[in-house]
Amino acid sequence: MKTMQELFSTQDAAPLIKEVIDSNVFKVAERERVGRKLLRVISLNEGSALKIPKMGAGQAYVIPELGSIPLDVSTFSEVVITPYKIGKAFAISKESIEDSAFDVVRLKADMAAEDVARKEDAEIFRVLVQTTNTVSPKTAGEFVQEDVITLRNAVNKHNYKAKWLVAHPDDLAKLEKDLISKGYKAFDRLDETGIIGNVAGLQVLETTALDPGTVLALDSRAVVLVERRPLSTENFTDPLRDLAAGVTITERVAPAVLDDNAVAKMTL
Repeated sequence: MKTMQELFSTQDAAPLIKEVIDSNVFKVAERERVGRKLLRVISLNEGSALKIPKMGAGQAYVIPELGSIPLDVSTFSEVVITPYKIGKAFAISKESIEDSAFDVVRLKADMAAEDVARKEDAEIFRVLVQTTNTVSPKTAGEFVQEDVITLRNAVNKHNYKAKWLVAHPDDLAKLEKDLISKGYKAFDRLDETGIIGNVAGLQVLETTALDPGTVLALDSRAVVLVERRPLSTENFTDPLRDLAAGVTITERVAPAVLDDNAVAKMTL
């Protein structure tokens, strides 16, 4: 069996590096992607941008026999979404390969994939928190069961149906304390997906992608992620550095909210 150093010194190094990375990097990214649980992913097969009709309160009519059908002008409102690149590059020096007894390429690729996934989450939540559909907590600085109902109602009253409650671990700890004081059980934090329970009919998602003090409730039908190119890897070489392997991990995506009323925000 060849050593890592011998493998990287052959002409087969480039395909080997990509094979090693691709075998695990997508699984790692999926594990770290919290935001994708909250939305629909739409693939962009051609062109650089996608036009999507905005969602909102449309209207249907009772039509008399042989009568004309009124045109709902709300369907003409569109949002243009242009995916952009998110990525990270990393390098593996010959020295690090020579001195390591484990797969340093796979380790660094996994770390890079986690970073790209977390950046994607940051972009998703950056868009979500811009909603103008805001409500206030029952008590400033606290987060209690009644606040969840307030958030849910702020979404549902606009003909949506809130499915998700999303918050930072610090804020969910406040909610959990309130629920326990009222006789409910604690959240189950053993779930690696970030989904830790249900409150008032909403699935509770815990994430550090949201800043402490900001809580969201939303109907995922009105939130999309347009994906022009999924996560991919490429090898590169840098003649100015003593590299055995250089790898970039990139994707082209863009999140968008199709109707602000589908997302409610509370600032504690």
